[in-house]
Amino acid sequence: MNKNLSVLYLSKYADANETDNFENISEENYAKYHINFRKSISKIFPSLHASHCIDDLIENHSKYDYVISLYNQYPIKNSEIFISSLCEYYKIPYLGATPNIRALAEDKHLAKCLASTLKIPTAPWIIISAKDQIPKQTIFNGPYFVKPRFAAASKYIDESCICDSWSKATEKIMEFLDNNVDVIVEKFIDGTFYSVPAFSSEQINVSLPYILKTNHLGSIVTHKQKRGAEPGMTREFSPLSELTKTIQQYSKTIYNCCYPLDYARFDFLVDNITNSIYFLEFNICCNLSPKSGFVQTCLHNNLANDYDDLIEKIIYSSLKRQHLNIT
Repeated sequence: MNKNLSVLYLSKYADANETDNFENISEENYAKYHINFRKSISKIFPSLHASHCIDDLIENHSKYDYVISLYNQYPIKNSEIFISSLCEYYKIPYLGATPNIRALAEDKHLAKCLASTLKIPTAPWIIISAKDQIPKQTIFNGPYFVKPRFAAASKYIDESCICDSWSKATEKIMEFLDNNVDVIVEKFIDGTFYSVPAFSSEQINVSLPYILKTNHLGSIVTHKQKRGAEPGMTREFSPLSELTKTIQQYSKTIYNCCYPLDYARFDFLVDNITNSIYFLEFNICCNLSPKSGFVQTCLHNNLANDYDDLIEKIIYSSLKRQHLNIT
């Protein structure tokens, strides 16, 4: 335990209780994640202060030695970098990654640019932020997958994002832009979704991937499925193979490039016909709920003994990296 460290834990439901009323099952599951995480880190930090209010950091920053935030969605643009930027301004160590790396992961376009620079395959893509940027003819052959350029937890994703023609893609692009959502258009890959958990401890630990399968075309995972509010999603643990070794290596390459980084998840699609691997995105504030793919896969692959042990490994590595007392 770190009795002498004053720690602020921020998340939407950081200070919620299991007996609270939530507006729907999706929010209830999200709250359970934040509550379970609080219980785990409370074993490390007895004087933990949990709050859903970011103003707590602004008004009381001088009281805190370390900040843990699970805020990757907040009603401001580029919200993923907000708290880390505040911590940098106040010179408070924090869990995760620096604002520039968070911004890189938040922007699916820049993440793909990084992967391409590192010789990691990606499907063709373009970005569109205004209606006058929509090409009148195709840049690459379809089908197309149209989705938000900046978003988390598969927000706004469903089968309507798959467009067989450029005219259909244009309609979907217009729909997003009309709702003030910047767009990234990728070549649609009908494939299998692989996700790789990774975290720093004594070394960079890169797990074998897990596979997500859904009842949607192209194994699309919807926001409600990610929040456990909609059925049709299953998870499988991937065995060691040449394919998964390559996916692991791609993930480690990106992790090393973005270090210092406390934990992250790297997502890929593998074409069902050609078996070709395509990098999708990476997430540095991914779900650390006990039931999440990240946690369950790390435990399955013996990277930690149990949930508390995994969270402790990640936290202690972060503390040590930032020269905080870990006794």
